[in-house]
Amino acid sequence: MNVELRKNEKIRVLNGVDLYKVMAQVLNRSHKIDQKKEHFWVVGLDVTQEILFIELISLGTYKSTYSDPMEIFSLALSKKAYQVVLVHNHPSGTLKPSESDRLTTHKMVHIGRFLNVPVWDHLIITKESYYSFLDSGLLEQLENDLTNIPDALTLETLKRETAEMDYVMATTSIAISLYETGMNVEDISKHTRLDIHEVERIIDDFKNGDIEAL
Repeated sequence: MNVELRKNEKIRVLNGVDLYKVMAQVLNRSHKIDQKKEHFWVVGLDVTQEILFIELISLGTYKSTYSDPMEIFSLALSKKAYQVVLVHNHPSGTLKPSESDRLTTHKMVHIGRFLNVPVWDHLIITKESYYSFLDSGLLEQLENDLTNIPDALTLETLKRETAEMDYVMATTSIAISLYETGMNVEDISKHTRLDIHEVERIIDDFKNGDIEAL
């Protein structure tokens, strides 16, 4: 779920403090009951370190949440993020990374390296403070740890799914562009090799504002 950013939240992130200020506000906007559950967000940064997007990947229980590398990096690549920051909260108030936090970060770091979308940091946040894997030196340790990295099959699957997503986005954009020139559905279908019903769905979504021309 995309997190709508306020004007003062679209900032250039130079350190953990900068991002924590934004993420604390994002967490506080959650429903009071949800604030007692773990959230997992991915933050996309452009080449100048400015925030491109913040996406809530999962909302878990009071002591755990789920992070899907396929979703995280497909999203980052489709939105052309230069690098990403992982963020999750600890409702318990402790800032110490769990073993699960370390394993998740280790996996994401090496997948990001393979896809050329670096994980710049991983923040654990509470209402009062934060822990930065980058500032603590733990991120560098995990980057240099080559044991138990994701296997080639997992990485190749992620790369293939991302390429497929890029193809779908490109074809959708072409279909919308042809529609805007006045071309009819049948001809759009011939040009894009999309099923007529798929073309109609894309046009309906475009008219309803659910998708935009790229």
